[in-house]
Amino acid sequence: MAIKDQCTRCISFSEGLCKLLSSSPTYDQTSCSQYTKKGIELDKHEGQVIHNDTYENSETTHSHQTDTPIKQRMFQHPFSFKGRIRRLEYGLSYLLFNILFLPINITPENQVSEEMAIFYCIMYFPALWFILAQGAKRCHDRGNSGWYQLIPFYGLWMLFGDGDAHENEYGIDPKGRGMNIYVIRNNQRFGPYTEQVLLSYVNQGQILAQDKAVKVGDNTERTVGFYLKLAGLKYNVVNKGNILSQLKSIGSELIFPRTTMLSKGFLTDQRFIILAIVGLVPMVIMNMPFGGFLLFYEVALYFSIIWGLFFYTCFKTQQVSLKTTLLVFFLTQILVFSLWDILGLPKINPCYALVEAPFPISAFGFVFGVGLTEELVKLLPLIYILRKAKEPLIPQTMVYYGLMSGIAFGVYEGVQYQMTVNAEQAYDVAFFLNIARLTSLPFLHACWCGIAGYFLSFAYLYPKYRRGLYALAIIVPMLIHGLYDTFANFRFLPLAFVFMGLMLLVVYLKQGVNYQSKLRQ
Repeated sequence: MAIKDQCTRCISFSEGLCKLLSSSPTYDQTSCSQYTKKGIELDKHEGQVIHNDTYENSETTHSHQTDTPIKQRMFQHPFSFKGRIRRLEYGLSYLLFNILFLPINITPENQVSEEMAIFYCIMYFPALWFILAQGAKRCHDRGNSGWYQLIPFYGLWMLFGDGDAHENEYGIDPKGRGMNIYVIRNNQRFGPYTEQVLLSYVNQGQILAQDKAVKVGDNTERTVGFYLKLAGLKYNVVNKGNILSQLKSIGSELIFPRTTMLSKGFLTDQRFIILAIVGLVPMVIMNMPFGGFLLFYEVALYFSIIWGLFFYTCFKTQQVSLKTTLLVFFLTQILVFSLWDILGLPKINPCYALVEAPFPISAFGFVFGVGLTEELVKLLPLIYILRKAKEPLIPQTMVYYGLMSGIAFGVYEGVQYQMTVNAEQAYDVAFFLNIARLTSLPFLHACWCGIAGYFLSFAYLYPKYRRGLYALAIIVPMLIHGLYDTFANFRFLPLAFVFMGLMLLVVYLKQGVNYQSKLRQ
């Protein structure tokens, strides 16, 4: 089904479960067609220069845990006169140079062929450049100018003398000595660096003094500034000109991004849409010339949108569509208005009359009257979309649509409370109840109907067990709903049933793979 490394970096992979398929993935070294990359993969390696653009919100970064300073690889820049090399690299370079010219050196002059002469004429200058460049870098390693290699017998020191065990004016120690501090960003280790290199990077603004750092042999995380202070080094980031020149360098587009704004690309940004809805809708409601029922409905609809955005972020799958979401929401609205306000459904169910009776008879009324009726009505739009779906809908998808149906019912019930019960209360009590019920009722009904959607999905995925699963889709939310209403007047007891419903919803989703395996047998 998928490549393992790919799965673990997928936005739909969580706690060993593929939420797209609601199952544990099987790995067969093929690329999953539904793979969605989680974030930017920073493929930085130790020894690389770190820049401020390495600050990312990436969730999938690799941490290098090596505690041994990285040594410079040999023959990285063999024709460059800059930097330093170890005596081993220089010795090998010297050996290669002599091996290259050994044939012509041991061949008598009168026996040198024309082809050999041409070959060595071509090779002479590149080879000479190579050995001089390597010699210069070996001199640098000892802290001397490259001209030192022209001094008679200095080659012995180049071959056998040790280099500076620290950074010098020509560069860092190729053996990695003195390079013992790693900088940590996004759980990645960069380096190792010497204190002097860190100081230069801090002064350039490439590394911050507040960046995390760790020293070789010490697992305690500190800061770059701590190690600079410990080494007696003071950093000073130089300002790039005055305020006006800095603002000029920043550029007007960064300050006022007119090009981006005119392109209207931000209109498709999910964050912009959410913030605009949450922030602007109340201001629109304040300017609407409505009162009474319509005003309460607008406010309830606003809170339902907030819950909807929250559930969309937490439970959406690739199967979820905006069209179906709106269909479920408004279909539930139409059903509940029709069945309650037109047909008077609560009067048809005789169990509703028992809610006013003493306990435990009231519990029977709340469960088989209120709970059964309301949960069944919320279930109808879910059955409709399941029957019309062009593909099997996975449990998490149906949980999401169940949440939307529950929110829609909660909007209706919240408005009814504002028009009846809350209106009879004192101003301060009514104000509190209005806010509390407009926010809590959509949430409660959403959780209960989400459970119903979960079992409905299984009923369609495993039709052999559909009767039992249909029953669970009604019974579980009906019981939680009815018991909540039964003990609603107790101070904290209703919270237990709210928590139970929420816990069951989450646990169901987590155990969905196990349930599928059991039903598959």
